[in-house]
Amino acid sequence: MEDDKEFQQPRECSKTQEIDDLYQSVAELYSETPESSPGPQKSTSLPSWSFSPIPNTECKRTAGVSTTDLVGRMLLVTKQHHERDEEKLLDKEKVEDIGKCSTAKSPYTGVSQFLPTSNKIIQFADGKSPNPGDKIVYVAGAFDLFHVGFVDFLEKVSKEGDFIIVGLHTDPVVNRYKGANFPIMNLHERVLSVLACRYVNEVVIGAPYAVTSDLMDHFKVDLVCHGATPVMDDVDGSDPFAEPKRRGKFKTIASNNDMTTQKIIERIISHRLHYEARNKKKEEKELKIMQAHMERIGKENKS
Repeated sequence: MEDDKEFQQPRECSKTQEIDDLYQSVAELYSETPESSPGPQKSTSLPSWSFSPIPNTECKRTAGVSTTDLVGRMLLVTKQHHERDEEKLLDKEKVEDIGKCSTAKSPYTGVSQFLPTSNKIIQFADGKSPNPGDKIVYVAGAFDLFHVGFVDFLEKVSKEGDFIIVGLHTDPVVNRYKGANFPIMNLHERVLSVLACRYVNEVVIGAPYAVTSDLMDHFKVDLVCHGATPVMDDVDGSDPFAEPKRRGKFKTIASNNDMTTQKIIERIISHRLHYEARNKKKEEKELKIMQAHMERIGKENKS
């Protein structure tokens, strides 16, 4: 993407910073250009996911989704990050073992449990309702590790109507049709990622897998769109898009972008040693900074 036009201006400048941090970190992680090489460093493995900063605006980073945490989940192949009962939530100790290198025990580097709040979601939300006469388009899916392929898809969907609603499936539903330890991001993390996209006006949190008549009538849906990926039948063997197809309100839209969540994960796994070395360097740097800070405070106290 050439600039930050793909994403909306944040209400309190937090959502663009969070998405920027997430994608830029992953892009830098898989750059194949050696650090010692002369000239600018560019990512050759992943498309450029950097976004231009908002001019004359200082944005505080929103505490929440940790890039280190996400990478750790991919490497551990665990499903403990999915939204479940409290006793089944993320085993932080195991993920921290991935997030920290044994030779650089920085207490300041690691992972964080995502803490969703209504205020945080409001910061990301569009805050608008459809106007009379607007054509309402509905899409549903996992939208896991929200990447440029999803942006291209939603951009094309936005050309089909005036108000775009994205239904996000729950973690167990996504795991049923994608398997393994998917989704990598739990439901609340995916909500913030999707809300940050400028083409999205509303998000249905925990949308049903089947697009029902009740859902279409409630949101006054004029068109239901889906990507070119195969669709798994519902648990009862029925087509989840049977109702919109019956109404003649279904359309398949191809993003024409070959980036997928699976490709990102495969690259992360293949670059595990690179990731561990990067994280070790990060922790060593943090330790030096904190040690220098403590030494400076000690000298000031003595004087």
